[in-house]
Amino acid sequence: MDAGDKTLQRDFYLILAAWSILVAASFAWYFWQENKGLSETAAKEARAILDRDNAYRHWLVEQGGVYVKPSEKLPGDPYLKHPQRDVVTTAGMRLTLLNPAFVLREVQTRQADPMRGRSRVVSLTPLNPQNAADAWERRGLDSLAGGNDRFEIVDSPAGAQMRAMRPFFASPPCLACHPDFADGQLAGAITASVPLAPYQELNNTELRAAALGHGTIWVAGLAGIGLAHRRRRQHAGQQRAWALSLESMNVELERRVAARTEELTRALRELEAFSYSVSHDLRAPLRALNGYAHLLRESQGDKLDAEQRGMFERIARNAEKMGELIDDILEYSRTGREPLKRAAVDLDVLARDVVREQAEHHPAARIDIAPLPPVVGDPIMLRQVFANLVANALKFSARRAQPVVEIGASVDNGMAHCFIRDNGAGFDMAHAGKLFQLFQRVHHEREFPGTGVGLAIVKRIIERHGGRVWAEAAPDAGATFHFTLPLSANRS
Repeated sequence: MDAGDKTLQRDFYLILAAWSILVAASFAWYFWQENKGLSETAAKEARAILDRDNAYRHWLVEQGGVYVKPSEKLPGDPYLKHPQRDVVTTAGMRLTLLNPAFVLREVQTRQADPMRGRSRVVSLTPLNPQNAADAWERRGLDSLAGGNDRFEIVDSPAGAQMRAMRPFFASPPCLACHPDFADGQLAGAITASVPLAPYQELNNTELRAAALGHGTIWVAGLAGIGLAHRRRRQHAGQQRAWALSLESMNVELERRVAARTEELTRALRELEAFSYSVSHDLRAPLRALNGYAHLLRESQGDKLDAEQRGMFERIARNAEKMGELIDDILEYSRTGREPLKRAAVDLDVLARDVVREQAEHHPAARIDIAPLPPVVGDPIMLRQVFANLVANALKFSARRAQPVVEIGASVDNGMAHCFIRDNGAGFDMAHAGKLFQLFQRVHHEREFPGTGVGLAIVKRIIERHGGRVWAEAAPDAGATFHFTLPLSANRS
């Protein structure tokens, strides 16, 4: 068994264990909730009994007791001492007074329901011995002085019970029968006992159903885990076969890449040699052509008419333009070929040097430079970026009465966001897509001379530095060129 199979086997057993623990924890939580619900249900039932009996007792106390007709079954309350305990009506009917506690006990005896519990009145100093508190009730009465109910599950010979107790206090109507009490003194309590057996039986039924459900889910999960493990093993086998195939393909691919790289390197060397050859071989004839045109114009100037002199001027002008175009093409090729010599660059110093050089040729222009942050890049190439963009801004705003060029920057997400804005001719943003392409122009050469290579060089340099460049403009409303560069790590 290799390392991959051992890992799969280990993962399989870990998932089995995790699944079993999860199902067991779910059942344990359900079991705890059911048991908690059992005690809460019994407590609600006990509280309902206490509320019922307490309301009945308050009514009886407000009435000062109840007069009833004595009978053989209920001759009267032998423990009651009251000056008007026995009375005779005007019609001659004899009545006897039953105090609230006696009446409530009689009612409680008749309302006893083994399924729902029973209740009774108790006291530490009862007039009626039947109202004497048992051991649990005596302990409870000692803690009821604050007026709060007491709830507790107690074991008994008949099984576990929820026992509850609510205190009651002596009031002025009670003092006629209980002269030993003071107003507001704890007089006793109403207790309720609710057996838990019926609730436990219902609870056990639900727990058995939950156990069956959890067991079924557990078994189904085991089956799913086993099926998934089998598929993982099959997939791992396929992956190993594919890895072997891929390894052999990679070896072949590396061989081909090495061959293609060698061919590409050779082609690049040939292209570089061709570039230098173009630079040398084309420049010489262009210089000769331009020189002969000037010589002929100077030596034969008196013999040439206006049209012939214009032809010689066009020859010279086009020769100069061809030389500039060759220079720009070689510069574009160089910016993509030469490796970047990265260093910390103070853009503020660099931009001011470029502006100082170019401002001499545009004395009417106002150039504002805001502080620029230090960046990381090739100083020579970044100088060319500023030189091209500042030259463009000055060229396209030169026809304004007051040319203005603004240079500024901000910092955003670890990058310096620089801009160069002018108030010149601007351009239609519909043509912005071709702005940074080689030999593409948005103005006619008669208006603004140029080769259409400068912005392509800017784009290549900025992208090689990991930034991006874009422009915003409107016709006759100036243009703003934006570009981003990585910040220097040691900037202040």
